[in-house]
Amino acid sequence: MIGGGPKALFALQELHDRLPDGADVAVDVFDPAEPGGGAVWRPELPPALRMNSSAGAVDARFSGFGEALADWVARTHPEHAAETYVPRRLAGAYLREAFAALVESDRMTVRHVRRRITGLRGTGAPEGTATAAEAAPLAGREATGAPAPGARVTGCDAPEPAPELLDIRAHDEVLLATGHAGPPSDLHDRAGRVPAGSVAVIRGAALTGLDAVALLTEARGGAWVRTPGENPAGFLTYVPSGREPQRIRILSRSGTVMSPKPDGAHPRLVPAIERARADLRAQLRAREESISTPAGAGRGPASVGAGARPGTGRGSASSATGSPARALPRTAGRGAPLDLDALWRSVLGASENALAAHGIRTSPLRLWRTLLTGRPARDEAVWAGRQQALFLRTRIEIDAGLRPPDESWVLGRVWFELFPETLRLLDRARLLPRDRVRLNRVLAHQERASFGPSGLTARRLVALADAGLIEFASGSPAPSECIDAVTIGPGVVRAALPAAGARTATGTPDFLDPLFADLHARGLTTIRRGERGVLTAPDGTAIRPDGGRTEGLAVIGRPTEGPVLGNDTLDRTLHADGARWAAAAAERAALSSRR
Repeated sequence: MIGGGPKALFALQELHDRLPDGADVAVDVFDPAEPGGGAVWRPELPPALRMNSSAGAVDARFSGFGEALADWVARTHPEHAAETYVPRRLAGAYLREAFAALVESDRMTVRHVRRRITGLRGTGAPEGTATAAEAAPLAGREATGAPAPGARVTGCDAPEPAPELLDIRAHDEVLLATGHAGPPSDLHDRAGRVPAGSVAVIRGAALTGLDAVALLTEARGGAWVRTPGENPAGFLTYVPSGREPQRIRILSRSGTVMSPKPDGAHPRLVPAIERARADLRAQLRAREESISTPAGAGRGPASVGAGARPGTGRGSASSATGSPARALPRTAGRGAPLDLDALWRSVLGASENALAAHGIRTSPLRLWRTLLTGRPARDEAVWAGRQQALFLRTRIEIDAGLRPPDESWVLGRVWFELFPETLRLLDRARLLPRDRVRLNRVLAHQERASFGPSGLTARRLVALADAGLIEFASGSPAPSECIDAVTIGPGVVRAALPAAGARTATGTPDFLDPLFADLHARGLTTIRRGERGVLTAPDGTAIRPDGGRTEGLAVIGRPTEGPVLGNDTLDRTLHADGARWAAAAAERAALSSRR
């Protein structure tokens, strides 16, 4: 297993509970960070950094570990038991403890190897596709560390001075659950070096940028109190410590801030959302019926380990035994393209009905424009950087019932509530170029409208703005002049290849990780146009460019973003890829143990 974060943890728990008695399975987890929470969820984080999702949504229970996060917090840190968004360090400690329970189990052997893997050896790559890393000896890391020929590798984690290669001939299966490396590694250090009374510049207004704000204020002794007097929206007042910067400038390309998640209940939204949810489930049933006939028969399986050892009893020998090819279902990217018109009608119809329930009239054009652009009209005075504190204040007041909702707020709530059904409907669907372009635009804007900071964080930002400590603006400062708070998005390439037309300027995908550049060059994985992540079968098995399966190689989580949506979550109920991989791997382990 390459990657040891939450997705890896959950998949291993599923495997653990499905293994038959007597199965002899050993798992090597390769990750430079401690497994369980990985690089993101670390107990060493400052207490000022809080979760952006509810503690009640995190559940790492399995047969060897019996507490969900909320119960664990109530037992071990009762002072945080009543909090919805607990300090991130607590989630890190919880996830590490869950992984430790796996290690202690006698059902399988789990070993942590503190290495970051940048390429694979022993893949049986076709002649002429071996990389410079392939030719390097595994133990001697004097090689160039170059990625696959023709592939560019950029981003925070690359290039590296030398390769870290995994010889997969020592393993029967490889599961990639690499997630991401978390915020920039020097975020805390850079924030700590900002002098009190100076002007701090933060590059990035998304959630990592808000982490940087917390490091410059709360982590330096600042505090918030409820503003006295009549205050039904619960606005706060900032009490400075005197160690803050004089001004914090938050710069981003758009100069806008994410809309906060609502805290309150909104019963007038429920009927419209429930009708749309039923409609989307009917669309999903219709899609499942249309893809019940398998496609892709006759394509043989590629093996990730042509030299893998058959019959070792250490897990799966499927990659070496020449098992018959399983047909590639259309849900893995084949079959007729999915028409998204019905999805848009459901989302826009629910939003229009929800607004009508509040006595607000709108038009389909305004709603469609809001879905695609994030705003119902070209009103720059509302959306300019200097107005972002006012924007946050209006979102909070809408949530508190003190202000009527608008199109942007309602669409954000509708998209959030319908997202589980939406991601299942779109799972690995092949789309027309027009629909892919529209979907990518909608996903980008609704990420800001639906999955932003908590209401508590938004109130804190408003208080800082009222105190004159922060301002939002558009721009891109030089890295040496700012706190870099830009986290690389999900997927394996920096930008998706156009849904139609020519490739990128270099003619090759711009890979973020040399490992996926390596796999792509060998023809073991596929990235479809308009997407940033690798295409997989429903059980996580990687799909080759010819549509066949790369047996023995599976990918789950963030590297699959695009074909699979919504991977930036700790809610294990949203995706079943890890569980399906575990079920198939347990079955292969059982067959191996009987040989």
